[in-house]
Amino acid sequence: MKETATHYKTTRSRAWRNLMVAAINTAIERRLIGLREGEDYWPGKKKDRREERWDTCGVVFDFELGGMPAAAYLDDAGWGEISIHCALYPKDGHAFIRAGNAGFSAGDAFAFGWLERRDGAWLQRSRGMPALTCRRELIEKVAALDVVPLGYADHGKFMM
Repeated sequence: MKETATHYKTTRSRAWRNLMVAAINTAIERRLIGLREGEDYWPGKKKDRREERWDTCGVVFDFELGGMPAAAYLDDAGWGEISIHCALYPKDGHAFIRAGNAGFSAGDAFAFGWLERRDGAWLQRSRGMPALTCRRELIEKVAALDVVPLGYADHGKFMM
């Protein structure tokens, strides 16, 4: 955790990181994704992006984070990246989790980011800022969790 502490100094950035890492870890453990470009295994995902009916709707799944109910949405972001959205205490049957700006419509905490996989495997946040909406009573609890990435870095260069 020492290296992580140098990259995530605020409570807000640590909470964002923990939500993202937990969602990615769960996706890896369930074999929905791998850590290399093209390793997308969720049901309905087509292998060839050039197919006329390529499925771009991604996958939504439930999991737990520190005893709290959570949900995540993964989709192919192109160029080997995976787009990740994560919500704690998800609302409305996951109706809003696919939206990048869902905020509290998705749950009591909502975060999004990307997993780079073409040039290595690392978590990316938008221009250095964590994309997080979180209720005050949850942020310290989420930030304090010890979530260890499964074979990828929890920070890295933002790729466009």
